[in-house]
Amino acid sequence: MEWLAVQPCGGTLKATEQGVRLAVRLMGKASAQQREPVPLSELVIGAECGGSDTTSGITANPLLGMLGDCMVDAGATWILSETEEVVGAEHSLIERAASPDVAARMKMVVKRMEDQAIYQGTRVWPMSADNIAGGLTTLEEKALGNVRKGGTRPLREVLEYGERPSKRGLVFLDAPAPGTENITALSVSGAQMILFTTGVGNPVGSPVSPTVKITGNPATADSFADNIDVNLGGVISKEYSMEEGVEKLGAFMMEVASGRMTQSEMLGDMEIVVSPVDVSFLTHYHPE
Repeated sequence: MEWLAVQPCGGTLKATEQGVRLAVRLMGKASAQQREPVPLSELVIGAECGGSDTTSGITANPLLGMLGDCMVDAGATWILSETEEVVGAEHSLIERAASPDVAARMKMVVKRMEDQAIYQGTRVWPMSADNIAGGLTTLEEKALGNVRKGGTRPLREVLEYGERPSKRGLVFLDAPAPGTENITALSVSGAQMILFTTGVGNPVGSPVSPTVKITGNPATADSFADNIDVNLGGVISKEYSMEEGVEKLGAFMMEVASGRMTQSEMLGDMEIVVSPVDVSFLTHYHPE
């Protein structure tokens, strides 16, 4: 990591020149890196969804959860997030908590999010236009689909924004649900890769963590082909089984972990959005 500031450099032009020199030096160091074999247990994977539709909860998200179970069983870390989008299904995570403390923390982060919405006088659960167009009927339906990305294994830990997992297995990260905000949060928490399911299509990826775009909707796989990495629409069209779909997704994940570029990387669809923090709310918040 290198950094510079405009004022000590003596202005924008000098800062730009120095920045280019730093970048060249970093590129030289990066080019000298050698690939080394590592076990699956070393991987930290972030699970994300965006532009969900009716196929999300029955194909892409369950398939991602099945892969998550395989990864957790291999000793890896699987990060589920998007606090607003678990409301209505948080009980399924609480019931799987590995300890009473983890269950209590899961309850707390959901309640804190709800309380903050009340404090700010905002609504955090309106169904988005693309979700409605995609055929989702209720927020609970959306939440149940979202939680399925977490698989079925015990919930080991609940993280605050910016924290990194201290335990392997399934963990939950308390972070905002909007796609660009959440993939940034997942990267900050150490996700080396983000597996991003989408129903109607979403192009955004992280510049830090390679972001794999996955759809279970055959129509989206066709109309949004340039941005999709893994088409799992064959499950709906009965070309292959759920288990075969998981194998297909897992194989692509391994290729990306070994250096294959994703569509968002090749197309330059990469963004970072750091969520603003309501300091006044957090300072005075004392959950009962």
